[in-house]
Amino acid sequence: MINLAVIDDLPITIDILEFLVREMPNISLVGSASNGREAIEIVEEHQPDIVIMDIFMPIMDGIDATKIINQRFANTKVILVTGFDNQQSRNLAIKAGAYGYISKLGDLNNITLAIDHVATGSEFFSFC
Repeated sequence: MINLAVIDDLPITIDILEFLVREMPNISLVGSASNGREAIEIVEEHQPDIVIMDIFMPIMDGIDATKIINQRFANTKVILVTGFDNQQSRNLAIKAGAYGYISKLGDLNNITLAIDHVATGSEFFSFC
């Protein structure tokens, strides 16, 4: 079983991601949040295997939260998602230590592919 948390500042995005992962029999959704600071709290409390997190959010963005999660929680891997897919976002995600990167403008199937890859120790980067 893969424990997963979903972090995004848009409630509709959280709803969509939660709907997608509920259809996956090997996923247990352990929490959701709307900013990076809350993401860190969820990781601390629930120790998810994977966090799917938006890059651009208020209070604390996904890049800074990813850096902190990587430093403090070695067993949790972050997949970053963004609606602003560009070279700068890609570089920031890689530099922060994300195990995956998905454009919100891409195929929804990339979410499940990314979870499967990251859960088995591989990275997954999908650029539009």
